[in-house]
Amino acid sequence: MPFGCLVFLISRYAPERGLPAACGAAFALVAAAVALALWFEPSRDALLSRGDSYRPDIWADILRRVMDHGPWFGNGVLTDDNVTVASLVLPHPHNMYLAVLFQGGVAGLALFLLLVALALRTLLAHLAEPEAKLALGILAIGLPAWLLDGYELVDKIGWTWMLFWFPVAVAVGLGSRRGLEDARRFSGG
Repeated sequence: MPFGCLVFLISRYAPERGLPAACGAAFALVAAAVALALWFEPSRDALLSRGDSYRPDIWADILRRVMDHGPWFGNGVLTDDNVTVASLVLPHPHNMYLAVLFQGGVAGLALFLLLVALALRTLLAHLAEPEAKLALGILAIGLPAWLLDGYELVDKIGWTWMLFWFPVAVAVGLGSRRGLEDARRFSGG
């Protein structure tokens, strides 16, 4: 959440177009540092001292099931994704990206990431618009949050719709508006 708020504030007050790229590079650097810290056992124990809520075990089981049953096209949306860890039945992967991989396979995850990339590109291209700044901030909250939770990309209206589908819809609207403006300019109307 702090990262999303930071991106929103940067996009709100950023006068230069190079600043979002710098922020993306800074995020990638921080993500790489955290991944490296989690790789080594002493730092991992220090970072996860409160407990990991069985997430590494859940993720390992989901990845195993993906590799066993459907790596390319997934297991389907209606496939049971419950995971049993330490005699506890946990209801979903607790990671949106793994959930998309489990349900839609490599093809589904690639399409999901393509949609995210296109939405980000459109929102950054329209950064002067207040709608784009808002949608970019919301998407910046959702993208890292889905690393630790999330299970259904297409589900009842809820937080996934607000953190993903709303920014995507704003990006589509902004892209369509530019297309309409171009059409009017060329038609003389």
